[in-house]
Amino acid sequence: TTGAGLQQVIYYAKNIVGGSNRVKVTFNQSAAYPAVEAFEYSGLDAANPLDVTAAGSGTGTVASSGSATTTSANELIFGAGNSGGALSAGVGFAVRGGNAFGNLTEDMLVSGTGSYSATGTQSSNVWLMQMATFRASGQ
Repeated sequence: TTGAGLQQVIYYAKNIVGGSNRVKVTFNQSAAYPAVEAFEYSGLDAANPLDVTAAGSGTGTVASSGSATTTSANELIFGAGNSGGALSAGVGFAVRGGNAFGNLTEDMLVSGTGSYSATGTQSSNVWLMQMATFRASGQ
């Protein structure tokens, strides 16, 4: 996703072996402030984990991915944001990974279908926010 002069991508790998794994990132052009974070989750659908995504960008105190409606009852909501300032996690979200240099990663478990968005707050600045939802196994 590109917006507000920022660029960010969420990649995922399904049904990998847990534990130590090597992640290699190669940029096809120079990156001014590159940052890479990797997370491992268990209990997700092995065959088709990704449900819905959303992304938004703008300027202001609230960063939002925009909403998307989940199709399964039990899902992991993963949010990632980038800002010209310092982002704090949205309501109901737990911060994951490093929360520095304008980067935010957050997640939340939900137990019902509905419309969700990943959000963060900051003093007014440019922002970009993405959300990806992942189905729990057995859905």
